[in-house]
Amino acid sequence: MGALPLKLNVTTKTFSDYTQFNSDNPELILSLLDCRYLAGDLELFTKLRDRLIPEMMAQESQVLVGHLADITRTRHANSGTLSFISNRT
Repeated sequence: MGALPLKLNVTTKTFSDYTQFNSDNPELILSLLDCRYLAGDLELFTKLRDRLIPEMMAQESQVLVGHLADITRTRHANSGTLSFISNRT
């Protein structure tokens, strides 16, 4: 079986990195939509997931939708119809 050309993006951020929307980096906020608890402070994760993410999405939804469309068009242009593969379980 051949190796798959996967690109991983692992980052470490502090809670305060997400309190202000940065229009220069919409993928930072959009990446929160796929956040999952793995380990660590469950209370902090719950606060992020249940309060900060919904607040940020409500405040910036129109801007984020525009950025998401731009990102999708760019990925589609670079990769054809298979922009990304998601294997959520």
